[in-house]
Parts: sequence; C-alpha cells; structure tokens
Amino acid sequence: MTGYCTCGSPLPGSASFCPNCGRPLTPGIGEAAEPRQAPQVHDVATDPPVEESPPRAAVGADAYLRAAFLPALVAMFLRFGLGVMSPLLAMLSYLVPCGAGFVTVRSFEKRQRMVRSVWEGLGLGALTGLLCFLPSLFLQLSVLATQGKEAVLGPIRDQVEQFPMATDVASMLEDPFIFAMTIAFGLTVEAFLLLAVSGIGGAIAATAGRRAAR
Repeated sequence: MTGYCTCGSPLPGSASFCPNCGRPLTPGIGEAAEPRQAPQVHDVATDPPVEESPPRAAVGADAYLRAAFLPALVAMFLRFGLGVMSPLLAMLSYLVPCGAGFVTVRSFEKRQRMVRSVWEGLGLGALTGLLCFLPSLFLQLSVLATQGKEAVLGPIRDQVEQFPMATDVASMLEDPFIFAMTIAFGLTVEAFLLLAVSGIGGAIAATAGRRAAR
C-alpha cells in the first residue's frame, strides 16, 4: 500500500526514508539523539521569615497600681508638707496630684504600653488621686475616732477672736447629725478635687503622648 510523505511525494511500502526530501519514516532511524536538558530551576528570591513578636499579655490592674503607687505616695507627702506650712499652701497643694497623674501616665507608658485613649489616661490619673486620698482619709477618720469632735471643734474655737462667726459654727457642729454631714461633705469634696485634678494631669499626659507618637 503506497502512502505519501508530508512533502507530497508517494512513498513505497518498504521505504524507510522519503525519496524526495529524505525524511525518516521509521521513528528512531536517522534521528540524532537530542541531549536531555536538565529542568531549569528558577531562583525565587525569598525573604527570610519574619519572626513575629509574641503578643503582649493583657495589662492587669496590678500594672496600673504599680504605675500609680509611687507618684501617689510622693504627692501625699508633698501635700502634707505644704498643708503644715500655711493655709494658702494647703489650698495650692491640690495641684500636686495633677503632676502626680501626669507622671503616672508617663511611667505606665514607659513600662507597659502607650495609653490607648485620653479616657484611659484620665482613669489612670484618677487612680493616682484615689491612692493619694486614701491615706488622708484613714488619718482623718483615726483622729476623729480617738479625739472625737474636739479634733474639729478645737481649731474652730481658737479662731473666735479673729472670726466671731466661729462661735456660731462651733455651736452648729455640736449637733451630731450636722457634724457627721459636715465631715462627710468635706471628705467628699476633698476626694472629688483630688480625683479631678489628678485625672486632668493623666489626660494631659495621654494627649501629649499620642501627639508625639504620630
């Protein structure tokens, strides 16, 4: 049976090559062995794996207390010293917790992490004011428990010569109910002032830290 080559020439049945173009008709005959090429390996630039830092553990209440303890302790002694010097310095001593709240936030950011918001700074500063107030509260309550009303009425009676109204005030405070309400009101006002000014100091520190981090 006669076939045809790809060039169009007729091929005899027993032919191994095309008589016209010389193309081998039997596979493997007349074909040079082509060298096998090794598969090409493309170099892929890979960066070294980045070691992810382990996530920080959640900050607990002890971290806040550690940051606020020392500033509150220093503020308490400063307020006590200023209060002993003069009444005017005793009033100005309420500004001391403002600086203590500022220092507390800075200390927390240095040891733990950045304060996330102004409200967190406000709370951290207020915690400093609370720690500053508690020793004063215990001291005042212990004095009242040991000396009673005289701890309050005695200094008021000493001012009778300079302030005649002190006699009326002392008479009003002789009533147990009025005396208790006056002491509670005074402690509440003192606590509010300390928490407010120290919270403001913490909020200022948090705002300054966030602006510096931008």
